[in-house]
Amino acid sequence: PQARSRPAPPPMAFAPDEVIARGLSDADLAALREAGFREIRHRNLSDGQPFSRLRKPARLTLAQARDMVRARPSVTVADLNHYFRPENAASCAGADCPMRQMIDWPANTSGCGTPVRIGMVDTGLNDKHPVLSAARLRLHRLEAENGHAVSDRLHGTSVAALLVGEPGSRTPGLVPQASLIAVDAFYKAGADERADAYALIEALDYLAAEQVQVINLSLAGPFNYALAGQVLALDQQGIVLVAAAGNGGPAAKPAYPAAHRPVIAVTAVDRRGEVYRRAGRGA
Repeated sequence: PQARSRPAPPPMAFAPDEVIARGLSDADLAALREAGFREIRHRNLSDGQPFSRLRKPARLTLAQARDMVRARPSVTVADLNHYFRPENAASCAGADCPMRQMIDWPANTSGCGTPVRIGMVDTGLNDKHPVLSAARLRLHRLEAENGHAVSDRLHGTSVAALLVGEPGSRTPGLVPQASLIAVDAFYKAGADERADAYALIEALDYLAAEQVQVINLSLAGPFNYALAGQVLALDQQGIVLVAAAGNGGPAAKPAYPAAHRPVIAVTAVDRRGEVYRRAGRGA
């Protein structure tokens, strides 16, 4: 009889033993260390608040560890270190692309006012690719951890080409005259390519400090309190966030950061202009 293949297990939703916290003071960090926590990573965000990534003691469940960190007086927000993954990016071959025609996108956008500064959080990208050779592009990679393989460059290169690709190339960008600051926040764990919430917040904070006007997020994951706070902070600064609504299907839970109220959620349609069958639905 033919052997039945087992379905692949669902990807992990969060780091199994980590908590992230914003605002943690030195005194409260010392108290958590006494309780068995270990600080894996620390940085000060652009607003001056400390941002910590902690490994819990083995004796505590993850929920207990999160609640213990939340209980420290200095902590403004704490949550699990959730994982976020890239969402599929379509591409076109030439200026006669059906997607561009569907939205009546002009072939030349040079007369559309002062070019904006765009931020992008994605995988790595090939900034030497011919389609990006003339782009006003800068790539920033977050510090990689020991043992983590670097992310692939395919997804990030595709998204960058959609935005600022060479006008005369096979993949012309929508706004090739704009400047793009791309942050590689992803890494590979086996076949799983992901960014954790800590890295995503770090990337968004970096782009805010670089004074971008709009940020593209072709990625999706679960709700995270720390990320929600970062999204609100950027919205209050007037930065527009655009994120993928997700390809989990009509019955899927809301995908974040797209489902946060200040974020513009982008879905997909088919050639008939109807909602893509695998696209997320609802508020």
